Amino acid sequence: MREYAPTSPEHPSRRRQAPDLPTHALLALQRTAGNQAVARYLARREATPTDEVPLTARHRTAMEELARTRLKLFLQMQAAPDEAERRTRTIALRAHDAPYLADIRRFAPSPQQRFAHEDPVVQDAVLAAIQLEAVADAEGDLASPKDAHKQAYEAAGMAPEHQWCGFFALEKYLTSNFDQELRAGLFHTNDIQRFFTYTYTFGKGARSLKWIYADGEWQDVRAYHAKRGSLRQWISSDQINGRSSLDIRPGDIVTVDHSGTAEADHIMMVHSFHAATNTLFTIGGNDGGYMVDTKPAAKRADDPKRDQLEAASGQSLKPGGGGKVAMNSYDLDDQGRIRLRIAGVGRMSISDFEDHRYDSTSEKHPPKTA
Repeated sequence: MREYAPTSPEHPSRRRQAPDLPTHALLALQRTAGNQAVARYLARREATPTDEVPLTARHRTAMEELARTRLKLFLQMQAAPDEAERRTRTIALRAHDAPYLADIRRFAPSPQQRFAHEDPVVQDAVLAAIQLEAVADAEGDLASPKDAHKQAYEAAGMAPEHQWCGFFALEKYLTSNFDQELRAGLFHTNDIQRFFTYTYTFGKGARSLKWIYADGEWQDVRAYHAKRGSLRQWISSDQINGRSSLDIRPGDIVTVDHSGTAEADHIMMVHSFHAATNTLFTIGGNDGGYMVDTKPAAKRADDPKRDQLEAASGQSLKPGGGGKVAMNSYDLDDQGRIRLRIAGVGRMSISDFEDHRYDSTSEKHPPKTA
């Protein structure tokens, strides 16, 4: 992949800001998570006093309740015997998460503490829900890809001729509150590995930023994430080879190598992961996998991979020719025997979905002023 500089410093995104859910947002909630999620949200609105409970307490309760109540559903999703059943359980989990995420955003004490909680387990449960939300957004573009390319490069502040696989993943995360100041960390495969491993870059155009302004002072990003109990994670190709029980979940970022070299050349999102068979399902933009088939033939040739991806996505699919919103699958047990391999899998920190200030002008010193 070639590296590019943004064409402008800021572009609008479809970030979720939820002081309340007006009618059009309720329709969006219905579309992405179903009627059950809308009913749960409205029931929670009626049950929550608007004046008597402090905002911080409502925020804390929403985070804790999401973590407490989603674990069983998450484990059921992970343990699904096949992709059709996994999809059914995933939809149920999305419906569960949506009203809680709406409340967490609505009651957040500030954008800087949007997902803050002293318990790392609670924060990680919320992060998993945010990631699943981003995958649901990506599925929307799989089903209706017309504007996906434009949305992706505009969210990145780039031009339409640039390779946009990283921009696609970025735009989905921006929709779920990923910090605009961090967006360059997802532009290129090299940027991605640096971002997730805290390998900082410096000077004008730096993409993996070292300093964060949080809690009233400049701090090293990794040190701040460690203090929050939410470090970014990176699973390298060497760690994937020959391992079982990999910690991979929907919404993680994936880089893949198509050329048999040491360098990754494509960026995708984890759609789902079947741990029992070590099969990874991905969704991405500018992709050469299986794209939506709006006019499937009555009789189609046998294609077990297509059938599996259709069960995972709930869409009729066909092999794509590249440059599309598409899905694919990878047998992680075959990584050492095939040219195409997963180069790495990364996971954000919960802090990456809050609004902070960042700087990477100097390696040795943060800015002198706030």
